[in-house]
Amino acid sequence: MKKDRSFKLFSALFLLFFCPVLLFGQAETEALNKTNANGQKQGEWKVKYPDGKLRYQGFFADGKPVGTFQYYDSTGLLKAVNEFKSNGLIAYHQAYAESGFVIAKGKFVNQQKDSSWVYYSPTDSSLIAIENYKSGALHGESVTYYPDEKPAEIRHYDNGVLQGFLKKYFNNGRLQVESFFENGELEGSFTSYYSNGELQFSGSYKRGDKTGLWKAYDEDGYLLSEDVHKIIEE
Repeated sequence: MKKDRSFKLFSALFLLFFCPVLLFGQAETEALNKTNANGQKQGEWKVKYPDGKLRYQGFFADGKPVGTFQYYDSTGLLKAVNEFKSNGLIAYHQAYAESGFVIAKGKFVNQQKDSSWVYYSPTDSSLIAIENYKSGALHGESVTYYPDEKPAEIRHYDNGVLQGFLKKYFNNGRLQVESFFENGELEGSFTSYYSNGELQFSGSYKRGDKTGLWKAYDEDGYLLSEDVHKIIEE
């Protein structure tokens, strides 16, 4: 009789405490990953990898993402967070390294990179680069940095094509190369320098080819050679 009472007590406790949990879990599962009458994603979605690990989660309204979405890799680490605005048209993005550091942040417009994007080192979160985009193409100034966050190279783009001045720097901050691009090709004056600041080469380009007088110098500033380059027109 004592064993029978113990069994009944255990059964009652199981029904009291565990069944609501199971029912809640079932209700939660049934509430996820729904579509509306038009077949569009609606409400909260949690999509998983084949092994059951979470791949991404977020909310949809008539097929369009709304608010915060979180994305995970197959090991369960957070890889990215998107904050959706303007009816899903705009997404403010942050990407993460395995270390947990933010390695990239910027804005998507209609699923294409737009405006300023910033990139960081996955090991110490130091600044690596700042790029500007327009409709998915590099547009405007792009800067890469040394580990101490001094500029290493500055480029300018026009709809994905190099356009304007390009400058490279030594890690001591001195100018290494100064050149100019037009429609993706070197054009006009070109100069390069040694790390001590002395001139190394000077000359000009036309449509990507050397043209005119070019001079070369040693690290003490003495002239080493002069060459004249001619472009053969086809």
